[in-house]
Amino acid sequence: FSSVGSNSSLLLNIPPTLEGKVHPTDSIRLKEFGDYIRAAFAEDYAIGGDKNLRVEQGGSVTLDVKKGAKVNTIMVQEDIAKGQRVESFKAELLIGGQWIEIGRGTTIGYKRLLRFPATEAEKVRVTIESTRRTAEISRIGLYYCPELDGTASATKEYISSSSWSIADGTGKRLFDND
Repeated sequence: FSSVGSNSSLLLNIPPTLEGKVHPTDSIRLKEFGDYIRAAFAEDYAIGGDKNLRVEQGGSVTLDVKKGAKVNTIMVQEDIAKGQRVESFKAELLIGGQWIEIGRGTTIGYKRLLRFPATEAEKVRVTIESTRRTAEISRIGLYYCPELDGTASATKEYISSSSWSIADGTGKRLFDND
């Protein structure tokens, strides 16, 4: 969550093999990644956050949350066709009748994801603290994204340096003795 959703594109950086194909290990990981993304964002627990909303500086949008839903991620999106306008915002959840801040940020842009400890909430509120013009919010969503288990790891066989070569021969020890 620290590499995407901060108004940036995800660079997978997966090179093809010498045969021009995706390596089988990469293919497996990409499928796992896709499955995780589809599952994590399959159900939006914010009610009514899928419509375009115009918000003035200092204004906020408050949405109901599906009853009993456990959430840990908020997604906020601007209508980029109208420009990136938001300069700062905060997100809050109404929990037990009290507003609790779950995150804040500078820009929103195409998509901003903020992760917070899993909880149940009655409402979600996004306040636009600073904006260049009227903010054009295209989506506010609440999701439960399962924790990653950390089992994905490169193996020595997969990242073997046995076929590497150094053009001038210097630095070879760096690869051979690690």
